[in-house]
Amino acid sequence: MIYHSAIFYPEDKDELRKLASIDERKEEGSAFILPQMMLSRSAFLYRQVFGRISDGREITLIVPLRREMLEKDRGSLFFQPEPRTEHFFTGDIRILDSGLPISREYEAEEYGQELLYPFISIDNPHSALRVVYSYAVSSEDVKKLEALLRRFSGSVFIIASNMTGPTDKPDDDTQKMISLLESGERLLDLYRKRLISCPGTPAIEAVSRILPGRWELLGRTEGDKAAGHAALMRK
Repeated sequence: MIYHSAIFYPEDKDELRKLASIDERKEEGSAFILPQMMLSRSAFLYRQVFGRISDGREITLIVPLRREMLEKDRGSLFFQPEPRTEHFFTGDIRILDSGLPISREYEAEEYGQELLYPFISIDNPHSALRVVYSYAVSSEDVKKLEALLRRFSGSVFIIASNMTGPTDKPDDDTQKMISLLESGERLLDLYRKRLISCPGTPAIEAVSRILPGRWELLGRTEGDKAAGHAALMRK
């Protein structure tokens, strides 16, 4: 099911291959943060990440949900897309079953999953994709997300998140978030107090508890107008 083609990325196979083909393989990482934005502006960050994921390694994508929870989903925190083989423009992608409630509505709303398709199909055609849509916000939610993600600890984790929410000073707020991530500081309290607005903070906290080390900057976009964007790695 393709929802966001020609909006966040081109449908043309040649254009996709130009955007998504990595130049070289580099030192592998265990977890990454990637922005949710049009590939015309962010593909260079995605190439940085996929150059650090070996082909065949399972990928677990955590997508923080930004829309209101549907009434029928009350009582659950985590959801997944329908397990299947997705027939994308540049190749097939195997989407795994995580045993979570299935939500087609969240898949149609959130495009972070679909932004990975060109890179998996072109650069990592033997890698399967697992997707977790998350409503984690509180400390207790993060503990539950951590426990869930530990079940997939053989995966490489990717958190689909911008560095900020909507802001009138994206450069300053992005640099603040990058510095906090690089410092290794715990961020959930700052997020809960609205001192930072990175929507992926609860997922970042959960992954940081699983994997030792600190986040390293791979690159950031320039000239952002309404939100900040960057890619980071955790070895």
